[in-house]
Amino acid sequence: MVTVDTLRPPVTTAPGLVAVHVPTEIVEKGTGFSFALPDSITQAAAGSALVVTLGNGQSLPAGVQYNAANESVDVAATYSGGFPFQIIVNMDLKKSLLVISVSNAANRKK
Repeated sequence: MVTVDTLRPPVTTAPGLVAVHVPTEIVEKGTGFSFALPDSITQAAAGSALVVTLGNGQSLPAGVQYNAANESVDVAATYSGGFPFQIIVNMDLKKSLLVISVSNAANRKK
């Protein structure tokens, strides 16, 4: 199961930080996955349009898309980029950095 942890919520003076952990098994099987944007982002957006890009400001790569209707990020099985990768979610005067990485669920502490 993909887990999403808000490490710092976005505020106008500092970007939010979100860690997205993708289990090794999902990546090794080559299946796609999806995760909902955390409440820290959807609540901070408060109805404003979200602009979702790679961490360097470029468009999302093939196989990665933002689903505005579901407020989620979908990563297709065809995604051929590496891990970790970063996504920036811009919302009016706030933004959040999402770091998507592969992790061994057995080694993660809760």
